[in-house]
Amino acid sequence: MIQAVIFDLDGFLIHSELPTFRLLQHIVKKYGLLLEDSLYKKRIGKRIKPFLDEVCNDLIPEEKKRAIVA
Repeated sequence: MIQAVIFDLDGFLIHSELPTFRLLQHIVKKYGLLLEDSLYKKRIGKRIKPFLDEVCNDLIPEEKKRAIVA
């Protein structure tokens, strides 16, 4: 029986920002893009899909976007 649930909404217990940043850097690097810290910080807290959509809109030309999403 579950007696308690802990929510870590501010990163006090688990600091997941750096591993998430590195994962996203790895993903966009596959497509020849560079995810800078400043671009990441503007979008902290978003889900991965919307985050990558915004990064794609900011960093790559339209024809390359179609190849990534396909």
